[in-house]
Amino acid sequence: MNFKWDWNEWFMLFTSIGSVLAFLPIRRYFHPVLTCIIWLFSLVYVETIDFFLVGSPFQLYYFSDNETYEPSAVFVHMTQYSVSSMWFLYGYHKWQLRGMKLFLYILAWTGFAVLYEWICILNKVLTFTGWKLLYSVPTYPVSSLLLIAVYRLIYKHLRSPVR
Repeated sequence: MNFKWDWNEWFMLFTSIGSVLAFLPIRRYFHPVLTCIIWLFSLVYVETIDFFLVGSPFQLYYFSDNETYEPSAVFVHMTQYSVSSMWFLYGYHKWQLRGMKLFLYILAWTGFAVLYEWICILNKVLTFTGWKLLYSVPTYPVSSLLLIAVYRLIYKHLRSPVR
C-alpha cells in the first residue's frame, strides 16, 4: 500500500469532523439504541456496497490515491454516511413525511448526495474507473427507502412494550 497524506485526505478529515459536529445538535433526538443501530446499519451497508463495487472483478471506483483500502477512508465510512442517515431520518420523522412530500424529500437528498459525490470526485476522494455519477442517481433513493424501512422496524420495536 503506497499511502500518502495529501489534499484528498485533508478533505476527508475536514468533512468527517464537520459531519460529527453536524450530528451534535440532533444527537439526543433519537433513542440511543436506535442511533446505535442506524449508525451501524449505515456503516455496514456502505461498507458492503463499497466492498462489492470496489473489489474484484468490478473495480468500479476507489477511494483516495490508490486502489487499495486507505486508512483515511475510515473517516468517511465511520462518520459521513451515518451522520447523513441520521439527518435524513431526523427530517423524515420530525415532519412525518408521506406521499409526495416524502418523494420530494428523497429527491432533494438524492440531489445533495450526488452533488457531494461530485465534490468528492473534484477533490480526488473518489476515482471512478467504471462507475458513472449518473449511476448514483437511482442508488440513493433505493438506499433511502431501505433506510426508512429499517428505521420504521426499529422504531416500532422500541415503542412496543417488552414482554
